[in-house]
Amino acid sequence: MPLFEGPGHDAVHVSEIGLASTDDSIIVARAAADDRTVVSCDHDFVQLLYASGGTKPSLLLTRKVDTLTSTELAELVLAALSRELMDFLDAGVIATLTPDRVRVRPSPLRPTTSSVHKK
Repeated sequence: MPLFEGPGHDAVHVSEIGLASTDDSIIVARAAADDRTVVSCDHDFVQLLYASGGTKPSLLLTRKVDTLTSTELAELVLAALSRELMDFLDAGVIATLTPDRVRVRPSPLRPTTSSVHKK
């Protein structure tokens, strides 16, 4: 049974599919294959998605949520899942969710022009 389920939502925990103690790159590959979004507070997923150069899977990165209970965090995630955000996640993005806001960056991530140096 999914971790939490609601209209249009189906979530599973990595432990439910035997990936609790596996490398993050395997989780990313499985999420992409299953057309799922990774929800995590682990910033390593951003680096993996950046390195992949791909658009899938999407990532919902939670930040500044250390003081929230699991129930409060689930409520925050569900409240943020507007139709607009879900459309972005379906297209392939990295969305950063804090208790105050959601910031969306399209995938694949690319260096900004200010970080590219020409010789």
